Amino acid sequence: MSTVTTSQTNNTNNTKNSVKESELEDLLTSEYISQMNSKERIAYQIAKEHLGTSFNLKKSIGYKEWLKNKEKSIP
Repeated sequence: MSTVTTSQTNNTNNTKNSVKESELEDLLTSEYISQMNSKERIAYQIAKEHLGTSFNLKKSIGYKEWLKNKEKSIP
């Protein structure tokens, strides 16, 4: 019979929370991209191509403003 320690339980819960947060972030970024107009989408594609791995959508001003406005609209 094996015993599960509090530390193991916390690690499992942290992993589950991380997965949920990651899935939520993916959903939000997908929603943000889908609502972009054609100019924004072109700018997004150029940024990804030119900046490569340095580009992080979640750190962009547009995404942060969109997310802030989205949070305000949630009751």
